[in-house]
Amino acid sequence: MNGFTIEYDPEMIIDHIDEGIIFTDKQGFIKIFNKKAKEIIGIDLSTQKSHPAGRIHQDDIVIICDNQIGGDDGGLTVHDLESINIHDKKIKVGDAIIAVGVFKNPDIRSIYKFWRRLDLSYYELKTEYLGFTIKASIDLFEKKMVIEVNNDSYEMKFINNLGYMVIIDKHNGSVKFYQAKGYTVRKENIKNILEEASFSAKGHSNAKTNVINMHITEIIEDSEIITNINNAIQSKKSNLEFELFDINKTPTLCSVLPVHSNQTFQGIIIKMQDVSEIEKLLENRNEVLKNIEKLETRYTDVNHNDTPVLPGFIGNSILLKEVKYLAKKASEINSTVLITGENGTGKSFLAKEIHKLGDKKTPFVHVNCSAIPYNLFESELFGYERGSFTGAKSEGKIGYFEQAEGGTIFLDEIGELPNEIQAKLLHVLQSKSFYKIGGLKPINISVRVIAATNKNLEQEIEAGNFREDLYYRINVFPINIPSLRERKNDIYIFINNILERLSNEYNIEQKQLSGSAFDKLIRYSWPGNVRELENVLERAFNICNTHVIQPEHLNIKVNNLMDKRLLKDALMETEKKFIAETLIQCNYDKKEAMQRLDMSKTNFYEKLKLYKL
Repeated sequence: MNGFTIEYDPEMIIDHIDEGIIFTDKQGFIKIFNKKAKEIIGIDLSTQKSHPAGRIHQDDIVIICDNQIGGDDGGLTVHDLESINIHDKKIKVGDAIIAVGVFKNPDIRSIYKFWRRLDLSYYELKTEYLGFTIKASIDLFEKKMVIEVNNDSYEMKFINNLGYMVIIDKHNGSVKFYQAKGYTVRKENIKNILEEASFSAKGHSNAKTNVINMHITEIIEDSEIITNINNAIQSKKSNLEFELFDINKTPTLCSVLPVHSNQTFQGIIIKMQDVSEIEKLLENRNEVLKNIEKLETRYTDVNHNDTPVLPGFIGNSILLKEVKYLAKKASEINSTVLITGENGTGKSFLAKEIHKLGDKKTPFVHVNCSAIPYNLFESELFGYERGSFTGAKSEGKIGYFEQAEGGTIFLDEIGELPNEIQAKLLHVLQSKSFYKIGGLKPINISVRVIAATNKNLEQEIEAGNFREDLYYRINVFPINIPSLRERKNDIYIFINNILERLSNEYNIEQKQLSGSAFDKLIRYSWPGNVRELENVLERAFNICNTHVIQPEHLNIKVNNLMDKRLLKDALMETEKKFIAETLIQCNYDKKEAMQRLDMSKTNFYEKLKLYKL
């Protein structure tokens, strides 16, 4: 072509790959490190909002969000908060806090809120502070922290515990520092910055982006991925593909691939993809399912030596964590527990787990109230003496309450009890004793009662189907299990768990779901909840003749338009969140909250009761 040639730059080509690529030699020294990898790990800050290098100075304004003091990545302490004039002895290690204060100026008071862990799923602080409009929030649903300064927003995603900071320059009012990807490698966590360590510039290229010939351990701090890389270098092979790691505090999907040339080992390639928006990738990354739960478990509050609560009760959403927390508390006391929730949410399983957490050795008696014939309720629950009626057994009968002595009786579907049995049950709960049919002496019992229902008992009271006094007697410690459509993030973990169980039961290789099959499952409203999901997947598993389950294998109908039930749930969830946020903003002053919401007193308190706020 007339001597015309096209020159190409291999580095330029690899920089255009939409996936992080790192190549190290046999000793682990970096030879290739493309632009995407630098962005994911946080070495290249050229795409970030700009600020120059520097350090914190006296009178700078500091904004802090921390979802667990002492358990965050920097190990922030209560003592460190004194640098912004917070000397509150009520604040403890493990609390969540949002604070605004001035660095090393004891004459200017700070503004802050703190919460005990698991109190809420959304924390927020709004304030006008020294001429700045500041809004800061911690969202445990979305797994993100957001700090806004005069409508300029700074955001950080997280997996577990995080301390996030923005600093306003005392001289010109501009943001002089905010945390971004890779801040842990740059030693820019909250504690270091408050101890006046220097921080890097953002918004333009700098010399630190040149990492060629550096060792991989100088760039990546996550010990688990480094272990996998070292194993691959030593063994010249690797089985690591699409594993989830928290690399430099960025959720990252990684593969480690050995490179051979002429049967000689040359080094390894590390492929990485930022999965801070994991939900989008889950549609076509089936392997992520296995790793989300593993990553959550890996980061289960190691700083506080917590052990997992109810590991068999699947789900890592904040709604499920609150249920598990309440269940653990219920196991530590002897009060009557009322478990509510739709069919298929796991009420029976939760009741058994509460009992086992309390004492595995005592009896657990499960009574399905919807399965007992109307005329047999009294004899089944309380038993009868011999010869008490025609057809009675000669030796008499021991009832369910007597069988449960010293342990737990679980009254499943208690809303099905006849009215006259409700009256007798109320007497038993009040007096801790009962009479057998035909018996003359009361039988004293020591039994823990757990009840469950899928009905709205308050509506049943209004309809005359359930006694109000019995309701208040059993509703001492209520636990509501949310429906599956309210915690759709947990569907991913359920799918993986169910498919793995089916694979073990049938002793065949585990089957996967196609991206379109995932989409169908996610868009479905699941009126039968977890039980329905199990049935749908088991049917699909059995009729699918390949290793990939397709949408046509899933026996569910998904409407393109949101059904009425989903719409109602979405509206209620929005209203609940709005009322909760208003209460927080008003420091739980209900009168002020009513005025802001423009609600009548009756309506306001009905909503508080409905949403259990």
